[in-house]
Amino acid sequence: MRQKKIGLDAWRGLLSVMSEAHAHNDIEMNYMFSGGATYFISGRLRSLDKGRLVMFWAGMPHQLVSVEPNTDFLVVTMPLAWLLQWQLPDRINERLFGGDLMEVARADLSDGELLSRWVEDLKSGESGSRTIVMLELEARVRRMARSSHDQQPQEKHQNVADPVNRIIQFISTNYTGELSVAQIAGAVRLHPNYAMQIFKRQTGMPLWDYVIRLRIAHAQRLLMTTNAKIVDVALDSGFGSVSRFHEAFMRICRQSPRHYRFALRGENILLHQFARQASTLV
Repeated sequence: MRQKKIGLDAWRGLLSVMSEAHAHNDIEMNYMFSGGATYFISGRLRSLDKGRLVMFWAGMPHQLVSVEPNTDFLVVTMPLAWLLQWQLPDRINERLFGGDLMEVARADLSDGELLSRWVEDLKSGESGSRTIVMLELEARVRRMARSSHDQQPQEKHQNVADPVNRIIQFISTNYTGELSVAQIAGAVRLHPNYAMQIFKRQTGMPLWDYVIRLRIAHAQRLLMTTNAKIVDVALDSGFGSVSRFHEAFMRICRQSPRHYRFALRGENILLHQFARQASTLV
């Protein structure tokens, strides 16, 4: 499961089940016009509601595990650096980077109209249309953050089968420490082979890949939000050595930890310059 580079994009179409979990270093918005779908994200199965806009950090491994026939779906992605530049309340960033799937309080048809317009604007390829999408996107995220600021994280989700749920709970509190498949299986009183089989069957993701993905996501948060040394990021994220951390980061993110940090800061600078230029046009 490699992390893809997507950036600002939007598309609408019929949805299908994902064959495997994936991740990309963007903020993602989803809006469902009809049908039904369920994500496996951050160790939980989350059902999406028709007409309710949702937003999450796609750096966490996520997978559509069930989709109703003819589900009409719209996806918007934007660079993570934009969200950081907007300086939203810390609690919002903590929820997103912690793997929470944020959603609006109630269904809103105007969101479907707005996002559909973004699809057409970006498809046109005109720079002016792209600028409009960027400004409207910031405004919608800020409104979403304001309405979500005083809400508790949504807990509406389906539990996976009980053994898998126990595995996920154990990993979520221990993935930054020394860990092995045998330790995970022992903690939930399962044979290691059986633990790996049922985890893969229920989530579509290999057990140890899930651990590594959580560790990489943890490292990304530290690289984004702190000035910690690379070696400290590696150790704090659960990797026993810098070489193992570097190898896993390169495999999943397709760039080094240092380049990842510098690239984000470079995107922040470019976005700041764009914001200054845009403000002169208003």
